[in-house]
Amino acid sequence: MNKSLKGVIAALLIPFDKNGKLNIEALKKFINYNIEVSGVDGLYVNGSTGEAFLLSNEERKLILKIVSEECKGRVFLIAQVGGLNVYEAMEQAKLAEELGYDAISAVTPFYYKFTFEQILDYYTVIKNSCNLPLIAYYIPILSGVNFDMESFDKLFKIKDLIGVKFTATDLYTLERIKANHPDKLVYYGFDEQELAASIYNIDGYIGSTFNVNANKAKKLHKAVKEGKNLEALNLQKEINDFIDIVLKNGLYAILKEIIRQHYNLEEVYCRLPMTQSIIKYKDKAKEIKDKFLK
Repeated sequence: MNKSLKGVIAALLIPFDKNGKLNIEALKKFINYNIEVSGVDGLYVNGSTGEAFLLSNEERKLILKIVSEECKGRVFLIAQVGGLNVYEAMEQAKLAEELGYDAISAVTPFYYKFTFEQILDYYTVIKNSCNLPLIAYYIPILSGVNFDMESFDKLFKIKDLIGVKFTATDLYTLERIKANHPDKLVYYGFDEQELAASIYNIDGYIGSTFNVNANKAKKLHKAVKEGKNLEALNLQKEINDFIDIVLKNGLYAILKEIIRQHYNLEEVYCRLPMTQSIIKYKDKAKEIKDKFLK
């Protein structure tokens, strides 16, 4: 690795037009908002927040290309290439390397009840398809795949698998991973529990709300590092007040509408079967932005 790959990382939102097609010009604005306004350290591209599992292989590759060209090295980039089609994952991994991404990531394969050995084979094949380091993406609440500590020990034996995006509430296992594998990068995936995860000396955070609220997340991380626990607790309360109202009004829609309003873009959409139109959230998004994103 030639970059630290640590810090607050946005799981990049992807805007679509009313016909469900990628809105390229809006995507460029979304990227710049993350970097210039929200203040992210890196972007996690084609993850759950990017609605990646609703997209074709060609669409995902196009997004990888646009993000790389628009970022121009300003932040580090992680390409989430995982899915049910390992051959497409390999294509995306190779492209990410060609485009100058800093790492690839892959969600655990889902839907079918794969054995752990099959999951290890999946990660090994993806890793061997390119020369980029690999970060596993563990999200049992959506994938239905659960690992015990022995499973993580075996996972980390894969050559150049350098870490994990851990999106689970099991903080005991999170601590054990970092304690037993201090050389691995460990990212936490629940924005609302950043403070709790921070005390385990993890390396970063990858989340949806960082598209618009990364600066506050970075302040929280800094406060923990400096031992300012009360300040960190107050920041987590502010973050969670924001998350509460966003979740009650539609996570992706509200976050997209906040960015849309900043640039006065034409209406942007989510991808079906997500709630497609987000213009109805216009007033609520402005209220949330004015109250929490100052």
